[in-house]
Amino acid sequence: MEENFYDRLRDKIFRRISKEIGERENILDLGCGDCRLAFFLVKDSNRKVTGIDLYGEDFPSILEKVKEEGIIDRLRCVKKNASDLGSFSRGSFGAVVSMYSLHEFQSAPKALKEAFKILKRHGKIVIVDFIKGTLADRLWGEQYYTSERIEEMMKKAGFEDIEFQPLSKEGPVIFTGIKDVRNQ
Repeated sequence: MEENFYDRLRDKIFRRISKEIGERENILDLGCGDCRLAFFLVKDSNRKVTGIDLYGEDFPSILEKVKEEGIIDRLRCVKKNASDLGSFSRGSFGAVVSMYSLHEFQSAPKALKEAFKILKRHGKIVIVDFIKGTLADRLWGEQYYTSERIEEMMKKAGFEDIEFQPLSKEGPVIFTGIKDVRNQ
């Protein structure tokens, strides 16, 4: 089977996200899909990761791998809407990650505000998504945001120290932000 654009970037992006998270523990993966990123983050360290996705049809396949690897106590996948994280305690996660999902959320601004609430002080958000005008936008014509719009939504949600950087010439952009102690 031929490798697609996403597959060629996946390992590089997974490693970058893990590096951005650093030593933070208890990670929430918003829009986790088949939980591949969550699985990588658990295997890459001693972290606990919760993946949430509105659908969840792919959860059973990853859960078999989780059982085989003996990491069932550190990874869980939950069918849940990113715009309603009220069942998680405030300040309970060290980092929130999202890969290729922000443009899919019913309300990206609300999802970012919810993510802010459940992060600990100095918690970090790491978002990887394609933006308007990139290859994905031209190929699929989905509702991608500009970098400026994503930065604006992150600021309105309360995040500070926002940075973003393209990860490839035609590919996604990584956005990071911090929950400052004054904004809890």
